[in-house]
Amino acid sequence: MDELIMLPGPTAIPPEGLEAQSRQMIGHREEAFSKLLVRVTENLKKVFFTENDLLIFPASGTGGLEIAIVNSFSPGDKVLSVTNGVFGQRFREIAKAYGVNVIELDFPWGEPCDYDKIENFLGKYQDIKAVLFTHNETSTGVQNDLQRMGEIIKEHDALLIVDAVSSLGGLPLYTDKWGVDMVITSSQKALMTPPGLALVAVSPQAWRQIEQSTLPKFYWDLLKAKKYYEESRQTPYTPAVSLLYALDQALKLILKEGIENVFKRHRVLTRALRRGMEKLGIKPFVPWEIASYTVSSFYQPEGIDFKDFKDHLVKKYKLHFAGGQGRLKDKIFRIGHMGYVNQEMILKTVESIGSTLEDFNFKADKVSALAETEKIISEELSRNEL
Repeated sequence: MDELIMLPGPTAIPPEGLEAQSRQMIGHREEAFSKLLVRVTENLKKVFFTENDLLIFPASGTGGLEIAIVNSFSPGDKVLSVTNGVFGQRFREIAKAYGVNVIELDFPWGEPCDYDKIENFLGKYQDIKAVLFTHNETSTGVQNDLQRMGEIIKEHDALLIVDAVSSLGGLPLYTDKWGVDMVITSSQKALMTPPGLALVAVSPQAWRQIEQSTLPKFYWDLLKAKKYYEESRQTPYTPAVSLLYALDQALKLILKEGIENVFKRHRVLTRALRRGMEKLGIKPFVPWEIASYTVSSFYQPEGIDFKDFKDHLVKKYKLHFAGGQGRLKDKIFRIGHMGYVNQEMILKTVESIGSTLEDFNFKADKVSALAETEKIISEELSRNEL
């Protein structure tokens, strides 16, 4: 492709997905659509590693988070919000907007959560209905320990509701095995589909709480969506048909590669990118031990204004990436490497950033950087797997 899309989202779309979207519409109350919806839903369950109900809405990831809130709670319900970045805070603010009583537990941006402290909070507040938790903090490139969080929640009578927008399909996430009650993701990240679909997996325990929720809802009503799917294999309202075409193709590609191979590819390409960037003299924002495998954050090179840096890479090298958010604005930059990403894209990213450093009269050993990047890839993954 001419443009190198290395954004934290939306991500690059495979040719199969682009082609699928050009198909003619079908009636969403017809059998052909029901077959499409069932196929996509069942394949999504394989990627979610769940036997739970899985429902699809036309929405962004933020819409998916709002779906979780309005269906799970009643005004005044107490929830624990664990955050260490922008998107954890967003989940919290949605809950507050609906009158949910939010207990806040913050950790430094770019650092791991303190799980002993989380457990202590749950012991202190016995009436907490749920924990709002971000699996992969897109704003910092920190991968939070969802498995550990699942182990903690088993000892408490509360739901575990997880923002998996930038993790599902790129990071290991075993919904049922890890005891996650609601998993929310969207189409435009590791699932290699354009923006516009919110995907929500719901456990039996979550359904029991949903049935008691009194927060207002109409379009976002999970019970209504569940009823339509069970009774007619359809959606309550008009679905995003073209996006479902694209998602159908993306899921076929993921399952053909093998989901565990997908996880491995993301992990190895992340290591390779980080090593190449370090060889260029650019420091990762977070240590490898807590690093995301779908989005990496790096300190902005000193002496180069971020806007000039980004504009140069976009205009001259056609490399699209993102800056820092909130308190990290102009301090870090972020490279997305999830979904439709391969070794050539990683190498091109390292090469383009190295060339940009040279263009700004900084020393950058591109040859060593590219050699180290390729070495990690060749040692840990065969080219067939890429």
